[in-house]
Amino acid sequence: MKILFALTFYPPATGGAEIKAARLAGALAARGHEVTVLARRLPGTPPLEESNGVRVIRLGRETDKSMDWPAFIGGLRGFAPRADVIHNFLLSSLSNICCAAGAFYGKPVFISVGGTGVYGGMKDKTAFGRLAGLKWRHIAASRAVFIAPGEMSRAELRAAAIKPERIEIINNPVDLQKFAPPSPEERKNFKAKLAISGAAFIFTGRLAEPKALDRLLKAWAAADMQRKGATLLLAGAGPLREELVSLADSLGVSKSARFAGIVPDVREYLRACEFFTLSSRSEGMSNALLEAMSCGLVPIATRVSGTDMISDGGNGFMVANTDDVSALSAALAAAAAVPPEQLAAMSRAARKTMENGYSLDSVCGRLEALYLRAACAKKYN
Repeated sequence: MKILFALTFYPPATGGAEIKAARLAGALAARGHEVTVLARRLPGTPPLEESNGVRVIRLGRETDKSMDWPAFIGGLRGFAPRADVIHNFLLSSLSNICCAAGAFYGKPVFISVGGTGVYGGMKDKTAFGRLAGLKWRHIAASRAVFIAPGEMSRAELRAAAIKPERIEIINNPVDLQKFAPPSPEERKNFKAKLAISGAAFIFTGRLAEPKALDRLLKAWAAADMQRKGATLLLAGAGPLREELVSLADSLGVSKSARFAGIVPDVREYLRACEFFTLSSRSEGMSNALLEAMSCGLVPIATRVSGTDMISDGGNGFMVANTDDVSALSAALAAAAAVPPEQLAAMSRAARKTMENGYSLDSVCGRLEALYLRAACAKKYN
């Protein structure tokens, strides 16, 4: 098949949608499909490159600070006619252009939804910019199929009057070979390298408002995790870093809550830890969560989109999505007190969950089947 991906950014950009798109593009190309990616040109990137068998077309001038819409329209005009399917990642004004191209050229269009609500969902006016309501109505009226990462996302689409047959739940993929649990000796060595002696908890991702890391730090302090000898690693960068560092200082947890910044290989940090924390206010489906569970980390997560796979007390801990940190604090304390045998069982269960349906090969196969059905339906209708 000839598959056309269209998204605002593509790696080296490091957002969740970008990582997901790159993994799927590479896997589909490895299955023999012709995959072309249209994305905005980033500073220092070439206009055309081949990566993992995927042709990446970067549109616009690399010095532009705003979206070059004529370049995207031209890109779709050039590549959509010969594509079998068009796949757009994240709801935005680009979704409208993809839907228009699909209607004009008679191509199936798929839209992977990111978050929910005001963070990447239907209520996210920032994503659509001006005339957000009109743009959403255009997408809703199109024949595009929405790919939702979980039940919360599907429920939001249904509440927006999207028919069930236009919604598919396909979770994000994770590379199970790349992200694998360490041996006890390896974990010991990674802990020593990072100067960690007790139980280790980690967050990896963007230090931004949707991740609600203020909740995590407040819960960490309320559970008195520093006195328990536990360490919290926050690996990543973002606009709230200085604010969060100041909050950690004011809460008296700066010795145990360590800001690692952007790390060269997140796997070393994951393999030094026993627990992964996700205190988010909103998610689509966290790639960081999938990577952590693949490495055998036990998650402590808020009940947001994309955390459906967590069984409270089985392969992790689930808490309510609220700014009242009492439940999150109690979960952190409970996790630190889990006996070694139970912790090992929960770790195995977390990994097994990823093996059962979240592998890159499994997710890619489901997406491939969806494409084929849609392309055949178009061909013979």
